[in-house]
Order: sequence, then C-alpha cells, then structure tokens
Amino acid sequence: MTEKVKKELIVVAVVIAFVVFSYLPIFNGFFQQDEWLAFGYHYLWVTQGWNVFLRDIFVPSVGHYQPLNTLVIHSLFRVFGLNFAPYVVISILLHICNSVLVYLLAKKLFNSVSLSLVVMALFSIMASSFQATAWVLADLGIHFATLLAILSLLTWLTFLETRSSKYFTISLGSLLVSLLFKEIAVGFFALLPLTLWFFAPATFSKKRR
Repeated sequence: MTEKVKKELIVVAVVIAFVVFSYLPIFNGFFQQDEWLAFGYHYLWVTQGWNVFLRDIFVPSVGHYQPLNTLVIHSLFRVFGLNFAPYVVISILLHICNSVLVYLLAKKLFNSVSLSLVVMALFSIMASSFQATAWVLADLGIHFATLLAILSLLTWLTFLETRSSKYFTISLGSLLVSLLFKEIAVGFFALLPLTLWFFAPATFSKKRR
C-alpha cells in the first residue's frame, strides 16, 4: 500500500468518524408515525406465520411496492422487537456504506480525491441523508435502495470502460433489486442509456458516427 493510499484512507476514516459523531444523537430518538403502524402489521404477520407474510408482501398494493424492504424489516423485527438502539446502529452503518460508495463514485467521475471527499462529506450530512438515517425504520429501504443504485452506477461505468457483460449484468441486477426496496432509482432506466453518450470511451463514439 502506497503512502498516498494510506493518507487517502485516513482522510476517509476521519470523515466517517465525523459522520458517526454527528449522528450519535439519534440514539436519543424514538419510533414515530408510520413506524408504529408498521410494527402493528409485522406483529400480525408474526402471529400468522411466514407463509401468510410472504404471500402478502409480494402482492402489489396501491402504495409503494417494496417487498424486499418489508422482508428485511420483518426479519429485524423478529430479532430486535421494539428495541430502538439496534435499528439506529444498522441505519448509521448503512449510511456510512452509502457515503463511502458516493466517495468512490465521485472519484470515478472526477478523478480527484479532494473533490470526492467534499462530495462525500456533503452527502453524509445533508438534510435528506439525515432524515433517511434518523427515521430508522420507515426509511430503512431508502438506504438499501441507495446502496444498490450507487453500486449499479459504479458497475455501469466500469462496463462502459471494459465493455464486459459481467458488469452490465451486475449493474442491471443491482438496479432491479434496488427497486424492490424503494423505487427511488427508477429514473436510472433513462439515465444509464444516456451515459453511453456522455461517458463512453472512444470505441463507443466511433459507433455513433
């Protein structure tokens, strides 16, 4: 490991430590609003068994279609019950993972460590990120959907560089799974084809002529 990489990792670790310190007050929070309603549903599913639960979550509804998010929350509910702290830990850890992925994505796009660190820091403490982290149960799916959406972008950009079908498959697979947590990345179906024009290497440019 080079000295440059070590310094980069140290700075990233400092940003992560800052994120953890900034989000510690969430431990003094509590479940609220939709979370209590969700607990009512999950408690009912516990009494009915897994077969009823799995049947119910994959049936399309009027609201959000997020079966994987519901599956994860139900699994956590069976383990942690109404203990608030474990949900906070999971939410903060997921936010840290997303922040690191944002750093990697920015570095791939801008090829600048300093600019990527700024992007990571802004993403880490922005208001929408704080809400997604502080609303530990209701917005848990946003963390998972964001993580998979960023992974989709990273592997898609790698696909543009390498033209490897492996990265193409991983990218689209990550996007589809992301949508089963929350539909926030549905616009990627328009965005990803556009990147063929903006970020593709010269070989792609020749094909467009």
